[in-house]
Amino acid sequence: MSVRAPETLLDSTWDLRMDVWSLASTIFQLVTGEPPFDDFMATKDFLILEWIAMFGDVPEDWRKQAKELVGDLRADLYQGSLSSCLYEIYFSAETKAEFTEEDIELLGDLLTKMMCYLPKDRLSVKDILRHEWFAKNPF
Repeated sequence: MSVRAPETLLDSTWDLRMDVWSLASTIFQLVTGEPPFDDFMATKDFLILEWIAMFGDVPEDWRKQAKELVGDLRADLYQGSLSSCLYEIYFSAETKAEFTEEDIELLGDLLTKMMCYLPKDRLSVKDILRHEWFAKNPF
């Protein structure tokens, strides 16, 4: 559930751009060893709260649907950007860091651009591959 793009829960129309969001979630987990959002017994309402804590309120067109799913649920969640979450998790891990701070900053920029609420605002696959993080870290 934690890799699902917002439109799969809050909108009736999806396209291949939902995979860009899922790819960003997967990359985050591959690099840090943890998912960007809680995936232990994840529920739709809690996931939406996590998105709001990290990215701010959902777009206007989705607010009614989000409110219906979330209701009055409240939780004490991480408040900060995806980039800062990535940085904190990566550099607090007990394993030896393979990436530099600059690498993680670039990756945070890439993932943030891949995880925009609205699919039209996300990077295209071509733009993902052209991003500076891939230029600096060819695989």
